[in-house]
Amino acid sequence: MILFKPPKQETIAKKNLFKKILLLFFSSLFFIYSFVIIYFSQLFSHQLFLEFFKYIQFLLLVFLVVVVFNHRKLLSSLFLSILFFFHFAVFCFFVFTTSRLDYQFFLKYAKNYKVFQEELSLLLLVGVIISLLNTLPFKWVKVERGRAVLISLLLLLVAGSFMLPVKMNDSSLYFIKTIFADNKVIDHYQENIYKQFIRRSGQNRDKILRQAQNIKLQEKPDYLDNVIFLQLESLNSLLVKPGITPNFIQAGQKGVYFPNFYSNDVQTITGQESILCGTPPSFYLTLRQGGRDKKVSCLPRIFEHMGYETFFYKTYGLKFTNTGQFMENIGFQHVHAEDIMKENDPEYTWGYREDVFYQRALNHFQDKKGEQNLLYLEVGPTNHWPFKKPADVDMELPYENADTLKKRLANTSHIQDHYLGTALERIKEIFPEKNYTLIILSDHSWPLGIHEDNVFNQAGAYEENYLTPLVIQPGGEYAGRKIETRHSQMDILPTFLDLFNLPYDKNPFARSLLPEIKRESSSKKHNILLIQPFSEKQLGLVKGDQKLQYNSRANQYLIYDLKNSPREKAEKSQKAKELFWQRLNSFKIWPQ
Repeated sequence: MILFKPPKQETIAKKNLFKKILLLFFSSLFFIYSFVIIYFSQLFSHQLFLEFFKYIQFLLLVFLVVVVFNHRKLLSSLFLSILFFFHFAVFCFFVFTTSRLDYQFFLKYAKNYKVFQEELSLLLLVGVIISLLNTLPFKWVKVERGRAVLISLLLLLVAGSFMLPVKMNDSSLYFIKTIFADNKVIDHYQENIYKQFIRRSGQNRDKILRQAQNIKLQEKPDYLDNVIFLQLESLNSLLVKPGITPNFIQAGQKGVYFPNFYSNDVQTITGQESILCGTPPSFYLTLRQGGRDKKVSCLPRIFEHMGYETFFYKTYGLKFTNTGQFMENIGFQHVHAEDIMKENDPEYTWGYREDVFYQRALNHFQDKKGEQNLLYLEVGPTNHWPFKKPADVDMELPYENADTLKKRLANTSHIQDHYLGTALERIKEIFPEKNYTLIILSDHSWPLGIHEDNVFNQAGAYEENYLTPLVIQPGGEYAGRKIETRHSQMDILPTFLDLFNLPYDKNPFARSLLPEIKRESSSKKHNILLIQPFSEKQLGLVKGDQKLQYNSRANQYLIYDLKNSPREKAEKSQKAKELFWQRLNSFKIWPQ
């Protein structure tokens, strides 16, 4: 007969000690995690009490799960892991968007997740590990009696915490609200301005294309033989200085410089819509997403009908925001990105390094170009968020110690400008006769942090979010001019229609730059649309030195005096609301 000896007291004590050490270890990890979450959250929201309160709410939910599934450890661990993983994912998105969660912003990047595939894979792995580790301390929680009472109490506390009169500027709740957002100002803009504009552009498309086919290019000046767009990334007008952007400034001295030029939106793809198609941005869908890109009047298709070869080159993925398909649909015959690059060409997150890309793209263009050409080059790697100097860049920068966003932006803008010089030299080699018109502009601006917390382009709506410079070199004519009038990307298309004497219907938001360039007319104030489709969803209307603005999150109407208040101290009043609606209702997209 085999006898089983009961474990010695010493063995039991060792096991209990080991369990206590494990509990202490995992509990310490959990408290460290909690501290990190609260600390970094309050860094962005600047509300320590609020972040602590929100975390207590989360812990109440955790304990509720523990108590409900206390006798089913597997289910408890499963639900806790899911809860902790979701909390970690929300926290990461919260930090990434600097506390401004928004459904439209999430959709944009969710559809283009491949750009961040490596980072997301790492975060996924970290999130799974953290979630599993955080569940372990709760395995030792046992509820022997009074479960029903405790569950009722926890439910009461959870429900009550959401009813307390705490200023819950809660990002997660706001994210949910933006999914079902309904706003009469935004809806009015979408229905009575945006959709009307798109509809009328489509109605005029065939008429413009028919007349474009009859253009006699031999009667046009030589500088219209080739039209070249150099689209930079995130260039802020306030950084155009000799020590930061010498090549851009030199290009401006050889042409016409517009320092007070606006991007109409904060995204690359919608900036390209405004530049190439003269359309206002939508708060929701791009032209491609809405299936409207084949229906509107856009420069590439117009140039194609005039007999031009049309080329588009990009430093990175054509699938991102459906750029490649969009460019083909609006009339670019040649659309290229990675396919023109070579193995071992230096590449960053947002594409190939600009100097190498310019050489590859312009060499490819030189081999394929026709007698008349439209060329559009889009770059993005070095002056892109998060604005860190690439490790392989070795040059003197404006700031050795770039400890602020403004300094980092200045440094990466300087690097981008250095590579711009490569493109300008190569263009001169390809066109020694100078038979080209050159347009240098940016997809959008990027805030410098002049206003508090305004460090992310998908959030604020100040001048620093939209001001981005423009240079136009029409051959050797009109060199050295600086035009201070406020203009926007929507003015590019009517300018080229004007250059080719093609008719276009005047509207309140887009007008040709040509009369001012030629000094044929004095500067006239016209309306400029500024759209912030993310976060607070803001609509700005600029005319002269006055900016009227609507913030949908705060349901707030503002007036800015841009001339006398460079820091943009807003006036909040009933007058602001009346003026805003008066201006909005006065717009007739194409007045008869």
